Amino acid sequence: GLIEEVGSGEPRIDFLDNANGALLLEPSRSNVLPYSSDFSQWSTASGASVVGNKLGVGGSNDAFEFFSDGTSSTRLFYTVSITGESSYSLFAKKNTLDYISLYANDDNNARVWFNLDNGTLGNQEGGGTGVIEDYGNGWYRCTLKWTPSNLVNVRIYNSNENDVFGGTAGSVYIQYAQLEAGSYATSYIPTSGSSVTRV
Repeated sequence: GLIEEVGSGEPRIDFLDNANGALLLEPSRSNVLPYSSDFSQWSTASGASVVGNKLGVGGSNDAFEFFSDGTSSTRLFYTVSITGESSYSLFAKKNTLDYISLYANDDNNARVWFNLDNGTLGNQEGGGTGVIEDYGNGWYRCTLKWTPSNLVNVRIYNSNENDVFGGTAGSVYIQYAQLEAGSYATSYIPTSGSSVTRV
């Protein structure tokens, strides 16, 4: 559950599998979502709304509550372009709704449902595959992996059932979105108005 900010050029230490720590080495990646932690900058549709300054991963206070008014297909989305094998990830936590779905609006419509109540994957469709990782205190990092074809936008849906888009009033908590070219999600790269590359 710990998220630590490290300055550019400073080594990062990973304590995941070893209490003594080891260097965290990763490939260069870019988060192409300009607003990775400000969902008020994303577009809304079908009765979606967001409220910021919520308690997030590791005790941070920059999570958002993503509300649905019960309309079908309630969603947040961001128009962005990326090519090649890609990973779209997001931290999420159940509130009154159990599921989120990450969706790539392109020719294949890749999408995966994530059960935030028990930390399991739901349906995987359109060539998309999912990964869900437990970050403690009810937070999960959810990742959609797919190869885009004429990508229009990436979306977030909330619902109370697997394989359903919306339809129930309620909310989930969301934080730290990332869209990167690569077959797996790397550590979070914050953005605020433009794409950011980690060397």
